[in-house]
This record gives sequence, structure tokens and C-alpha cells, in this order.
Amino acid sequence: MSGLCMRMQPAETNPPMEPGLFVPWIASSWSTSTRAASPIGLLGAPDSMTATDAALQQDLARVDTELLDLTAAVLAGNQVAIDASRQLYGQTLPAINADIAAILTS
Repeated sequence: MSGLCMRMQPAETNPPMEPGLFVPWIASSWSTSTRAASPIGLLGAPDSMTATDAALQQDLARVDTELLDLTAAVLAGNQVAIDASRQLYGQTLPAINADIAAILTS
């Protein structure tokens, strides 16, 4: 940090001459139009997107588990478990692709 300036915290500064003056995010007490706004737009994701997102998250968790199982099988040198994990991994990837396509087209 430069020796010519000192960092100050907001609490260490002097208060403004009139609270809220020239500070756009602090409401002025004399303003009658300042009040909490109601939410604009959707109150959440549409149900169709929520369902496809949940399916994608479930399939991603499944493929993550399969990759962990595959790694453990490779480290153990268990060829039967390697083949089973690769097959399950291969079956889950198309489901992930379908979930992504459903999200993109909804």
C-alpha cells in the first residue's frame, strides 16, 4: 500500500452533512416515492425447467459416482469392475445429453 494514503473503513469517516444526500442507495426521509419495490419477473424457474434441472443434477451425480467407482477399480486392477463401471458410465452420458437438450429447448 502506498505511504501517501491510508485505508479508511466506512465507520471511520465523517457522516455526511445531511444523511442520504448524494448517496443513491440510501433513501432520503423526505422522499414520498421511496418504498420497497415488489419483485419483478418470475418468482422462480418454471416447473418444466425445475424438473429437467433436477434430472440433470441426478444424472451428473450418478456419472460422478461411476467415475469414482471406475477410478477405484483401475487402482485395484479389477477388470470386471472396470468393465461394469465403463458400461454404466456409457449408459449415463446419453441421459445427460438429453437433459441438457431438454433444458436448452424449454
